[in-house]
Amino acid sequence: MARTIQSPGVEIKEVDLSLRPELPIGTTVLIPGFSQNGPTEELIQVTSVSDFEQIYGKPTTPVERYFYHTIRSSLNSTANVYACRMSYGANSGGTVANEYSALVYPVFPRPTIKSLELLPIGHPLKDSLVNYFAAKTSITQEIHTITWTTTADVGHPSGVGAVLVPSQGTMTFRGGLKTNVQESTAIPFDASPGQVKLGIESITGVDNVNIVGDLANGWTITYTQPNYLDLQNLTVGTNTVKHVVPAVPRVNTEWSIGNSVLSGGSFDILADDGTGAKTITIAYDADSNAIATALTTVFTGTATATSKTATDHVSAGMDLEFDSAIFVTGPAADNTNVDPDGPAAGQVLPTVAQTAAGSTGSPSVTTDTSVTFSWVDAAGNPYDFSTVYLETGSSEIVVNYVAVNGYKLTDSDTYFLGEPSNIQIPLAKYIQFQENRIDYGDVAGHVTEWKSYDELEYGIPQPGGGRKKGGMGLIMLNTQKLTINEKFEGYYLGIADNTNLNPATDFDGFLKMKGFNKITAPRRGTNYTDVPDVRLNFALSASATGMGGSISEVMENVSPFDLNNQQFSDVLSIGVFKIRPSTMNPDITKLDYVLTEAHIGSCNFYGQQYLQEGGEATSFYVEDETSEAKSFRVIVNPNISKNGGDWYDEKKEVTKKVRIITNKRETRYASKQDYIDNAFLDDVEGADLYEYVGALQRKVLDVPQLPGNVRLLPSGATELMHKLLHGENMYAHGAFTVADGTSRETGNIPAKLDRIFEVAENLDLYPLDIVCEAGLGTVYVGTKGGGAGQRFDDEKYHDIDQLYKTQIQQADDNTLHYRTVANRFTNFCQTLRKDCIAVLDNLRYIYVQGKDVTVLQENSGRYFSKHIYWPLRHLFGSINSSYACTYGNWCKVADPASNRQVWVPPSGFIAAAMANTDSNFQPWWAPAGFTRGILNNVNDVAWMPKQKHRDQMYKIGVNPIAMFPNDGFVIFGQKTLQSKPSAFDRINVRRMFLYAQRAVRQTIKYFVFEPNTLFTRQQVINVLTPIFERIKQTQGLYDYMIVCDDRNNPPDVIDQNEMVVDIYLKPVRSAEFILCNFYATRTSQDFSELIA
Repeated sequence: MARTIQSPGVEIKEVDLSLRPELPIGTTVLIPGFSQNGPTEELIQVTSVSDFEQIYGKPTTPVERYFYHTIRSSLNSTANVYACRMSYGANSGGTVANEYSALVYPVFPRPTIKSLELLPIGHPLKDSLVNYFAAKTSITQEIHTITWTTTADVGHPSGVGAVLVPSQGTMTFRGGLKTNVQESTAIPFDASPGQVKLGIESITGVDNVNIVGDLANGWTITYTQPNYLDLQNLTVGTNTVKHVVPAVPRVNTEWSIGNSVLSGGSFDILADDGTGAKTITIAYDADSNAIATALTTVFTGTATATSKTATDHVSAGMDLEFDSAIFVTGPAADNTNVDPDGPAAGQVLPTVAQTAAGSTGSPSVTTDTSVTFSWVDAAGNPYDFSTVYLETGSSEIVVNYVAVNGYKLTDSDTYFLGEPSNIQIPLAKYIQFQENRIDYGDVAGHVTEWKSYDELEYGIPQPGGGRKKGGMGLIMLNTQKLTINEKFEGYYLGIADNTNLNPATDFDGFLKMKGFNKITAPRRGTNYTDVPDVRLNFALSASATGMGGSISEVMENVSPFDLNNQQFSDVLSIGVFKIRPSTMNPDITKLDYVLTEAHIGSCNFYGQQYLQEGGEATSFYVEDETSEAKSFRVIVNPNISKNGGDWYDEKKEVTKKVRIITNKRETRYASKQDYIDNAFLDDVEGADLYEYVGALQRKVLDVPQLPGNVRLLPSGATELMHKLLHGENMYAHGAFTVADGTSRETGNIPAKLDRIFEVAENLDLYPLDIVCEAGLGTVYVGTKGGGAGQRFDDEKYHDIDQLYKTQIQQADDNTLHYRTVANRFTNFCQTLRKDCIAVLDNLRYIYVQGKDVTVLQENSGRYFSKHIYWPLRHLFGSINSSYACTYGNWCKVADPASNRQVWVPPSGFIAAAMANTDSNFQPWWAPAGFTRGILNNVNDVAWMPKQKHRDQMYKIGVNPIAMFPNDGFVIFGQKTLQSKPSAFDRINVRRMFLYAQRAVRQTIKYFVFEPNTLFTRQQVINVLTPIFERIKQTQGLYDYMIVCDDRNNPPDVIDQNEMVVDIYLKPVRSAEFILCNFYATRTSQDFSELIA
């Protein structure tokens, strides 16, 4: 170890080399099933039958009996039992909807100062702001700068984009008092400054005009005594700025006369130089100089003519090129002045053809006119908008405008998220969300609620016609089709910004829980129902010094690092809570919460973070941070997250913020400072947002809503608009369903198991050893695969005639339905977890039909081979796994709820036998036979297999449950469902390996990132050896060998940063077949001779 002291002395350090193996303790059993009460899809440990009854209630239906008695029988052991209630309901059940849904958060933006300054003259928001400031200050002058650029058409000799001085056309100035009809004056582009001055001064309210500049470079127009009421004093009409200026494209004229030389006559060319059409006559025998001279004489400008051949003569053809002063107007030859000698044989009269690119009509030059505006005070100093958000009046002006008209998100710097709308999304539209094919809109603040997906996509219909679109800020897609019912049970989602993370302030990020009932649910949108506080067994908020455990406090502690500073003003914390009946309160109406997942992330698409373990910066964008979220997907309006650019400046400081609209009001606090301390991140933010937030509260949040969701506009008109509400609540994250207590439809059991197993997949949280099927295969078969309207009734006859076929055949519906459930359990144990074994129950209808008719009862006409062996073979013939086992019988027990004898699946009794074996012996001892396989509390079994019956069942991997006089009901087999003859076709070997693997995994994890050296590898062997020594000493292994050295860790392996540990085991087999041989010998026989 390195020395750190720099002068003589003693330095003491401590190194822990006492690592010992961590051995699994106890046996944990998971049992899923249906009940009338209790949390759904949540693993809850029950320690007694009374615990179970308090949480889940007593059984009232056959399917509930299976769950109840499997739990009850497994508790008759030392096992740790986890119960997991499955939800009633058709299809995927009450916790899963048929359609997707989403929470759509509206956003109210705060425009940037820069964007306000760049608004054009005449924009109503800019007019209002300027009027507000003009009324407060001594503004005496307005300055308007008129500039223009002209772009030539393609083909102009000056080239595309050439800047030309306009010489024709007009521009129109508009202006006037706000109370008067707007006036206008048209001014030619070639007007003199004096003419421009007179024209502009003809508009009422514009006086003392001063013109600076020229036509080519633009004018600066200054005038005094401006009209404060309406700063539309001077605008340029964009519909009159286009004008035509003659321009000449390159023109080539070509002609040929055949083989004859013309000696007389002439032809004409028609052309226009902008002053009118003219004609030029050219002799047939003219050369190029003569033609150029003729063109230059007639027209203003320059013309050139070039012979096309060595012979400089018209008949040989000429190229004519005209400059910008001339262009041909439909080039044509006048062939009336023909050769006086008459045309020669084969003579072709000359023609003129334009060959260069360019318009054949009148080319035009487009002038783009722009107006920039500024105003100054009496001292000539420019006035700006830097104090807009420091004053009450100007903040209210902006808020009023945004609330009515919206504002561009890309031109905003703070995004306030309000109460979200809960909408349903059709599958096709959900896919569009997934593929980012949705137009989220760049304008927001004017739309705050959506009741359907159509309103989201096409806009909200308005009373006067048309639709209003936009407003979306954040969308939380319900990817798992989660639900909430009228009992307020289900999933809720909450979002918090970083203003609530100051530990000195109250935990008040969430004030209410918003759900639905039968009345409000059909209205969708924000028609929530507040969950009554009396129903909650927990607090939503609490004071900083109050009792802990509130949802607000939980969410404030989600982040692993401190977010309570300006650098994280772009970060949101997102939490999903499951609200379910309380398991700790005898009042069944009380609700408790479980945090199912929580994430943090930046709304800045370009946001990054450095991980605590070091390395390069990684994305901190909230969509990336939640990409593996199980119950939702975040979509941030790209006009917030990226289209407006990076939120970081060159100093890597955050320049934009995202805030949840708060319900805090200044009047509730003792002082303004106290309000700022609680409502804002710090004093800096308080100074920046105080006025704007106050205006938002006064002008939007606290304004009463008119009947019919109609809002009164400043103009006196009305529009359909929901009132913007604060977002400091938990909101129902899912579609509304009715928790029909009388339905009892079990629905799609495999889909419900998938959700349970997704929760139970966590190896560290749930150390499972055994998973019981608890008769769910029978339930799924009995309801014909969870068909609509099917309720399970095990006392009703169910046809399984197809299972009686005495040959291998294509699977029928009963077989398919059973295997679907069985495969879910097998896959969970073998593939997802790889550390537990599934106990599958046989199909009830193989042994018992109706209320109490056993299949092989006397005089039934049924027999073992056809009616038991072949159905079992059909069901389990394709299930080949050492992670599953099954037992061929059903058990009759006393049901305390109904006070009668009922048939129940045996998996709970099997789990109890395994757990007792683990406790009294070891997991690698076979849980069968007269010592460890006795079934307690079983009154009867569906049939009594004889030795030959048991022989046939064992061949196909079905373990018999037999009855022995004076010994009772006994498990008489310990096979897994693996068909391959190997050590893993026995339960004791499979469970020994599961035990060893778990012990190794829990121990060897402490060597991750240790140096891959001989010393470390020897440490690994030393620490693992006690595990296998213990198993060997307790009769689980004959021998073992651990290899972790150069033999299996050559340089190539080490260079891959890998360490290989090979563990070879010789598992102990159980004595299932005891053969006793008797030998009769002579009286004089020496036994040693026989033995030898």
